[in-house]
Amino acid sequence: MQVDGTQFCMQRAPLLIALLAVLSGVNAKEKSASPSELSHVLNTDGDDQKRLSALRQLEETSPPDAKQITRSLADTSAAIRAEVIRLALPLIATDDELQIRLLALANDRSESVRLQLLKFIQHFNHPLVNKSLLRILTLQVGSKAGNAAAQSALQGSEWETLKRLLGNPDFNAPTEAHSKILHLLTTGIATIPESMMELLDFIASDTNVPPGRRAEILRAACPRENDAKLPLPRKPDALSSLTSSPEAEIRDAARKLESQLVWPEFPSPRK
Repeated sequence: MQVDGTQFCMQRAPLLIALLAVLSGVNAKEKSASPSELSHVLNTDGDDQKRLSALRQLEETSPPDAKQITRSLADTSAAIRAEVIRLALPLIATDDELQIRLLALANDRSESVRLQLLKFIQHFNHPLVNKSLLRILTLQVGSKAGNAAAQSALQGSEWETLKRLLGNPDFNAPTEAHSKILHLLTTGIATIPESMMELLDFIASDTNVPPGRRAEILRAACPRENDAKLPLPRKPDALSSLTSSPEAEIRDAARKLESQLVWPEFPSPRK
């Protein structure tokens, strides 16, 4: 039986395509770019995606050093600036200058870069970290979407973040933005029993925080009346001193909070 040439090629086309794909993959592996070639692309190519791809390949073969990270912090691509924050983490413990450069991204024009810094800011120990933290959160709470994005980035680290901010005298100035930040953080704290216990101990013992600010934290941490009461593992030792505080603002806020808490003994509501 005679087979037409065109029909033969059509029948064999899928096999040929598969073979070419395999050969192409092998060839690509053989010609994988060297670290120097990748660095060249990262630093000179005009295509954002190519530079980002080069950065990610470098991470797998030869992680960028502090010099390359510093250079990439000025990249026009927000995706690259955000990525190098994560790549810089192994280096910052011994490089204060690099920490300063990274913390300056708190003023970055891109929200994605600021949120990336916020996500990893607990790894920083430079004295400027609290100011950078406050700057990012001040920008974020300016809108509902920004507030929600910051809350997502900080999930699980709200208590540590609040402790850092309370150590910053600038944060104790009463402003609308600072109140929004307090509510953002305490909303997360109020859902975690152990964090709530620590928060109450802190407010009862740390007299460096002004009474008005401590009362505001207590009010912000109070579950809404229509919400379920927060179950605690035990009665907080600090609660007694807070509900009998000589500061009326603290005492009233603590009593309201107490009415929204329960523990194994199920105390009767305060009358």
